Amino acid sequence: MFQRPILIGLLFLMTSCLHFDPLEGGGVVYNFCEYPIEWRSDNIPEHYYKNNQHKKIIYPNETKYISFTIRDNLVEEQNEDRKNSILSEVKVM
Repeated sequence: MFQRPILIGLLFLMTSCLHFDPLEGGGVVYNFCEYPIEWRSDNIPEHYYKNNQHKKIIYPNETKYISFTIRDNLVEEQNEDRKNSILSEVKVM
């Protein structure tokens, strides 16, 4: 008798916390070369790659599906990073 309203209430509470935004980006990468390709990101420091962390290697004749989400302020952050890198290069010279 009371099981159905309790079940509906629990399902509502559980699903209200889930994130339902759609995936905003993605793509398929195929390696046509005879050598492996290492996929790198500008946002990850170099020492992570030297320690074999965050390595994504695409081997010959391998297909990988890559998905990502696009943040709204990503372009603004990249422009700010470019300004800072240009300023640091000018100060070094």
